[in-house]
Amino acid sequence: MRHRVRSLVQFISGERIIWTMPRSPALYLTFDDGPTEGVTDRILDILDDYGMSATFFVEGKKVEKNWVLAMEIHRRGHLLANHSYSHCREIYDSYSRIKQEITSTNHILESITGERPRYFRPPWGVYNNAGLLWACRRLQMKILLWSFDSKDSFDDVRNYTRTNRISSAQMHDIVLMHDDNALAVEILQRELPEIRRRNMVARRLPE
Repeated sequence: MRHRVRSLVQFISGERIIWTMPRSPALYLTFDDGPTEGVTDRILDILDDYGMSATFFVEGKKVEKNWVLAMEIHRRGHLLANHSYSHCREIYDSYSRIKQEITSTNHILESITGERPRYFRPPWGVYNNAGLLWACRRLQMKILLWSFDSKDSFDDVRNYTRTNRISSAQMHDIVLMHDDNALAVEILQRELPEIRRRNMVARRLPE
């Protein structure tokens, strides 16, 4: 049933939904819900230490509050992508609301990077909303989901088990993480050495 739903949504969206990056020789780390002072900057430092890059799906309202940090993400060679402006349930109420959420954040990010964002990750991974699908199609944006969930939204690293360790992800996986809590920092410190040991590399999404 889930496969049927995905196939139908994929057809309606015009092949604009991405869960994984097939035939890719890299792992794709993605961070949602930032930027967050005291967390995002530490993540940037850790990625620098290992020579890896990532994609940050940021909220427009948080970028406005943490402008310098958002600029630093871009300056260090990572990709800024759209995660809506306000990250609230109400954004799915209508086509006009979701379109406004996306375009507002696009304008904010374009003022930093000089380029219109290509990817949108809907809050909570909702992808079967007609207004969302139509808005992304009209705006020529890809809906970027994930194939590997790090479960880093838990508030205790003891909940981080072998099955969701990012070092167990495979090449081509898109890994979901969050930079709105310090657990992601602890996970990266623990897992990036193992990723390097496996001769894997983490990259930002292709533009």
